[in-house]
Amino acid sequence: EAVGSPLTRANTQFGELMAAGDYFSTPDSALLDAITGDFTLAVNFSATNLSAVNDAIVSKYVSSVNCSYLLRISTGFPQLFVSQDDTGSSQNFITGSVNLTSVAANDENLWLIAQYDISADEVTFSYSLQSPTTTASALVPVALGTVQSLVSTGIYNGTQSLMYGAHGATGTGDNFAGRINRGYVIASTDLTVSPVSDFTPGSYVSGSTL
Repeated sequence: EAVGSPLTRANTQFGELMAAGDYFSTPDSALLDAITGDFTLAVNFSATNLSAVNDAIVSKYVSSVNCSYLLRISTGFPQLFVSQDDTGSSQNFITGSVNLTSVAANDENLWLIAQYDISADEVTFSYSLQSPTTTASALVPVALGTVQSLVSTGIYNGTQSLMYGAHGATGTGDNFAGRINRGYVIASTDLTVSPVSDFTPGSYVSGSTL
């Protein structure tokens, strides 16, 4: 589902989020429910302002109620939130050590990748300047600083929709400004594993589910 002005961008090669309250979403599914441990979030986007205070990139997350995971940018730094345990009632988060403005400019296409290893309680942030059409298995991540510690005893198998450009029950949290070009959600830290979700705005048809 495209909510707000993204509807005007249907059948293009990107989804443009032009105003507060704009986002893309797809309902919870059995495939998304496979993420209860290791996972990878990889999204290609261009941000109007990479230094924005908080911009949600991809989420399945309602804070302290139905939280599974949230990847966002906070004043240029990547942040990953995960459920503290498999109840989804609380969350932990970590902020990356390298600012994205050091690797990309405003309005420049950028892959942001977060790989979470639940057994090691570690997240690896990386980036790539490869084409937005790059398949997940062909991505060559470049590390954004060192591996970060992030503790979870189980990723919550919640009912929240998967969202691009927002989070929260009604998509009003940390609305992103810019373009979302492609997004992968993988139930592994291995990029060669088939994604459980492959978001491609270019194939969107108005009235359908992404």
